[in-house]
Amino acid sequence: MKNFINYLFILCITLLVAIVAGGDFAVFLLGFELVLPVFLYLYVWYLRKHIKAAIELPKTVAKGEEVQVTVRLNNTGRLPVSCVAVEIYCRDAFDGSIVTETVAGAIDARGQSCIEIGMTAEYAGRLELALHRIKVYDCFHLLWRRVSFDNTWKPLLVKPSIYQIAIEGKTDSLSLYQRGDSHSVDRSGDDVSEVFGIRGYRAGDTLHRIHWKLSAKTDELLVKEFSNSMKNALYICVDLHTDSEEKWTHERFDGMATILASLCHSLLLQQETHEVFWYNGEDGELHSMSIAGEQDIYEIVGELSAATTYDYSYDFQNVLQEHGMYGKRVKAFLVDMDWNLYSGDQCIASMTEDNMNKELLNLRIVQ
Repeated sequence: MKNFINYLFILCITLLVAIVAGGDFAVFLLGFELVLPVFLYLYVWYLRKHIKAAIELPKTVAKGEEVQVTVRLNNTGRLPVSCVAVEIYCRDAFDGSIVTETVAGAIDARGQSCIEIGMTAEYAGRLELALHRIKVYDCFHLLWRRVSFDNTWKPLLVKPSIYQIAIEGKTDSLSLYQRGDSHSVDRSGDDVSEVFGIRGYRAGDTLHRIHWKLSAKTDELLVKEFSNSMKNALYICVDLHTDSEEKWTHERFDGMATILASLCHSLLLQQETHEVFWYNGEDGELHSMSIAGEQDIYEIVGELSAATTYDYSYDFQNVLQEHGMYGKRVKAFLVDMDWNLYSGDQCIASMTEDNMNKELLNLRIVQ
């Protein structure tokens, strides 16, 4: 805008000189200045058609570790780009706050340019980054045009601190996918002893799942979905209940995420797959995610960082029983927002900022 004002000022001076002094040069200069914006507009219009932009970032990053976010710019045109400005949004899934960063660069004709931005996350959770606005300028910075781009949000999972929790005794009887007498009424599984339902064939289905007799009658390939045995299961419930006077902060969530991630990690070391349940106050739905690997731990922390708290009690055991998912041999842990870890009704750990690490490292869960 400043350059355009300067251009108008110079144009007025040239016009005044052409009127007062006259002369061929003054008239020529005035004509050049009047025609210049037309050429610059066509130039910028050409450039915007040939610029492609994408944002690249790693999937995960540790707290306090600097991560490099790369904006990759490609110019497929025959003309160089003297200046392109890129505006990036970084949104925190925890509270929806957005931080804006603007960077600028140049691109050679039929060339590529990479702009790197360093950032550090202080708390565990999920950040989301996206390109917000891209402007390409002419060489005099008088005119600009917006560039089309993919503005899809890309997640960056910030890993929580993880400590090993010593688990005493064997936990084989608690395996989430072990066969049992109780089956889920609303989800399929791998228990071939009982059929959950019938559906149409999809690419990737194995031959042993095809219901040959029923397929022959309907002239359509139908597949059996087996039941999910839930009698012997290992659950972790995350209680997001909070009093209305309490404030749900990044610090409180980070502490809860540390306890949850440490428990999940320690169970995985025992080769115990498990399932995490949480209730989202915003949509009023019970959500769940199976934890079978380290990446799943970061995913669940990211999902929980975007969940909404609620100021009323929620009975996880009762809801799971209603869905036929809480048998006699279910083992359930519960993590609450006050950094307490429960095994059944017993609080087996209660942590503060001062003793969190010590408590987690010395915790013993006896089966």
